[in-house]
Amino acid sequence: MFKIGMVDLDTSHPVAWLPKINAYGDMKVVAVFDSGDVNPRSYTEEFAQKNDVKIAGSPGELAGMVDAVILHGADWDAHVDRVIPFLEAGRPVLIDKPMVGKLRDAHRLLGLQQKYPEALIMGGSSVRFAEEVAALKAEKEAFGHISCAFASGPNDFFSYGIHTVEMFEGFFGAGVKSVRYLGANGGELFQATYKNGPMVIYQISAPSGGWYFALTTSKGVKATSVEVPKLYDAIIAQFHKMLVEKKAPLPLPEFLEAILVQLAALRARQTGVTVYLDDLGYDEGFDGKAYTAAYRMNKWKGKY
Repeated sequence: MFKIGMVDLDTSHPVAWLPKINAYGDMKVVAVFDSGDVNPRSYTEEFAQKNDVKIAGSPGELAGMVDAVILHGADWDAHVDRVIPFLEAGRPVLIDKPMVGKLRDAHRLLGLQQKYPEALIMGGSSVRFAEEVAALKAEKEAFGHISCAFASGPNDFFSYGIHTVEMFEGFFGAGVKSVRYLGANGGELFQATYKNGPMVIYQISAPSGGWYFALTTSKGVKATSVEVPKLYDAIIAQFHKMLVEKKAPLPLPEFLEAILVQLAALRARQTGVTVYLDDLGYDEGFDGKAYTAAYRMNKWKGKY
């Protein structure tokens, strides 16, 4: 039985993921640690009581109680520091999206994997592994030449926008070299260009909900959409597979490239020029603490 821990109960994901994890015959959530960044202590206590899990006093204590951990915190700026005790203890980790929000933290995470080469690290968006994207990818060779792709998703620029980037990277893989801002018209449009591949036009903050992905190919237009009710199943299955096979589903740099794409998109929107991923600044990024403060205010309406 794999004993699973959860760090930070900030979002809706811990509530949604826990029963799916426990449905596996060899995997169960047994303990949690919550930093209090978003929720009051009473929320953690209620969660623990309802789900029959223990509460750890620190990430280090939690590392001694579990076989693997999932970080769900809204503050992506805290992810690297909070994952360190688990990597030191040799615990596999899944860092929920966005894994980090700054180039320097991406480098820190890569450095930690070099320091702990046996560490198993995965994370990011569930949409990357969505069964609809996987089914389309399985037919890729039959499509012939792919000249262009379009990906679309809703809501905010980074925390939700990362889903859209990971959707097309789930199909094409890593290898984006640059990002260009195309403008806004009911959503913001960007062009991601691969080093050896097609051009991808992607839309974030789309006015309609859901995620959509389409390809223009020599065999016609191929398209799919992601069904939200089943969205979490695939990434949990990948997490379980990682524990069983002791191998991450992707190399860590491939997971992290989606972050770099959105960092490039941010600068491209600000400057109006094409931004190359190799030219990103070390301190460029998104403010995780500001996002978390706004998230807490929205969730508790100022009562916490």
